[in-house]
Amino acid sequence: MKTMRAFITAIAVAFATITPLRADEALDGFKKQMTGLEAYVKEQEAGLKTNPMAGIAMIRNIVTKLQAIKTDGLPADLQTGYTEFVTAISKMGDMFKGWPEKAEDMQAFIVKKIGEDPKYMDAFGEKMAALEKAMQPAVAKLDELGKKYGLDMTKIAPGK
Repeated sequence: MKTMRAFITAIAVAFATITPLRADEALDGFKKQMTGLEAYVKEQEAGLKTNPMAGIAMIRNIVTKLQAIKTDGLPADLQTGYTEFVTAISKMGDMFKGWPEKAEDMQAFIVKKIGEDPKYMDAFGEKMAALEKAMQPAVAKLDELGKKYGLDMTKIAPGK
């Protein structure tokens, strides 16, 4: 009986020492991925000065990169907060589905959309404003979690 308790205690101690390492490793990996994404956002924003239409592709690419970031092993609150943020920003990416990426194609696209619905751009602007407002709680939560875990999450969203 004592041998069994000692064995169970040894296993429990082993798991207790391994689990924080996994969480730390997951957090370290997450931080590295965030740093890479931050560099990507900065690089893409610099390109917007010469080609404002690149913002559409940038949003799409950021959403794809955010969705690809590994969150397994992260603390539950960070994993949940990050997932909520990605879900919210993904809706913004969805707003630009079907939009051209080249500046020279944009005018024809807008003319076509307005021809189909004269209030298209007004409706689009209203949807975008509502989406930005709906995203604020997820962004605030992620910023708070970033501070808790030593991450500057404000630099991963375009325009920040």
